[in-house]
Amino acid sequence: MIRIQFRFFFITVAPGTKFSFAVGWRSSNSALTEEEIRLRTMAENWLKDGLTLLGVGSKTSAGYGLFFSEHGAEVSKKIEEKESLPPIPSAPIIQKQGRISSIRPDLKSGRVQDDNGVEYTFNTEVLSPKGWTPARRTPVKFDIQGERVIRITK
Repeated sequence: MIRIQFRFFFITVAPGTKFSFAVGWRSSNSALTEEEIRLRTMAENWLKDGLTLLGVGSKTSAGYGLFFSEHGAEVSKKIEEKESLPPIPSAPIIQKQGRISSIRPDLKSGRVQDDNGVEYTFNTEVLSPKGWTPARRTPVKFDIQGERVIRITK
């Protein structure tokens, strides 16, 4: 019996590497209006909070992809006090009907196709009721938010 071992390497950036991000504004005027300044500031804050609180890329739950601001104490305070961040606009929830096109409970994933033939991938955690495993071609109702399936029911 031959055993083949595979090593997986992840591209990482050395700790302490400095990054610079720019938030710009395109305007026909050289001077920004108060509303444009307010919106630019909001975008800057969302970028800072997203990078420092949520991170970027895969393995963020293991600590990879998190950014630390030069104003680290300010961010730490937000985390400790669970200060509410400005609301990020979310996509509306859309209800659809379709059929299960494939399901792999062992991989906790599946695909559902709506009545127009558009296919969406889902995690089996969204199946309702819990523990239900629909067969292939089972008619279902499902909710999507953006491109993400958030619930599938009988």
